[in-house]
Amino acid sequence: MSSSIFTFLGDRIDPLNPNPDNIHIEDIAHALSNQCRFGGHTNRFYSVAQHSMAVAVLSKENYMEALLHDATEAFLVDIPRPIKHKFSEYMDVEKKLQEVIFTKYSLTYPIPAEVQALDDVVLYFEMGQLINGQEHSDLIKQEVMDEYGIPEGTLIDPLAPQLAERYFLEMFDGLLKQKWYGNFNMDELLGYFRQVLFNDHYDVFSKDSTVITIDDNAQ
Repeated sequence: MSSSIFTFLGDRIDPLNPNPDNIHIEDIAHALSNQCRFGGHTNRFYSVAQHSMAVAVLSKENYMEALLHDATEAFLVDIPRPIKHKFSEYMDVEKKLQEVIFTKYSLTYPIPAEVQALDDVVLYFEMGQLINGQEHSDLIKQEVMDEYGIPEGTLIDPLAPQLAERYFLEMFDGLLKQKWYGNFNMDELLGYFRQVLFNDHYDVFSKDSTVITIDDNAQ
């Protein structure tokens, strides 16, 4: 039996033998936006796409690697970490697919250490707000959150799948133009998405800057 699957755009991809020509950012954004973190065991719907954006806005340099660090889950689905690491064959498939995706978008592979560290910080930050019974478990110290730019009192503002998909694509577009043309102010770009992802407790950037205009003709 073939291991290829249909994608949102109507293409087909074989996650076991991935062809970069069959990998599309629209498929990644759509699939990740419709997958709930923690195997769905959250007190509110919270997508893998929003998690990916949260890691990206906290990065200091590896923005695109952070945004796409879970891109493989668009084709392999999100398996909770304690279970995933028990399946060595799955891990091998995931690594191969991740390398193909990162190579397609000219990203640093393996995933940079900064992104891996941020992934853990955001994981525990999310657990403290989204997993029942973990609200006051002190999974992550405030001094650690301070180190990564998460002020005390910051709350996650879960997005509906359609909004998560839209913002994921907007962030990708903005970061891609920054990567190739360098014509964006990163503080402004990331500040905009911080406002999208978190509530008003996240008062690091001016609330006056709520719209980023992405010029498709920028050179």
